Amino acid sequence: PTQPPNAQEQQDTNILFVGNRGSGKTTLINKFIRKDENTPPKPTTALEYTHAKREEAKVVKVAHLWELGGGQQLNSLMDVVITPENIHTVLCVIVADMLDPH
Repeated sequence: PTQPPNAQEQQDTNILFVGNRGSGKTTLINKFIRKDENTPPKPTTALEYTHAKREEAKVVKVAHLWELGGGQQLNSLMDVVITPENIHTVLCVIVADMLDPH
């Protein structure tokens, strides 16, 4: 099926941020979405979601940003983000605190 000339295509990308508590995952996401830097980030308790949109040449690009908090006990929540249907759109960002040697 063809789309009308003014129709917009949508491209979705899922980005999963993982890392130790306090490594800077929330700060990195806030910088990506240009959130107010005066608000201190709250600790992530489980799996948090936000998104960012941008339009280029009638293509709406949507970044679905997922943050996994709480360490390894919540690894099963990755199944919410990564599915057989979207595995080709998932990017995993591993955030490490370089000041913590452990």
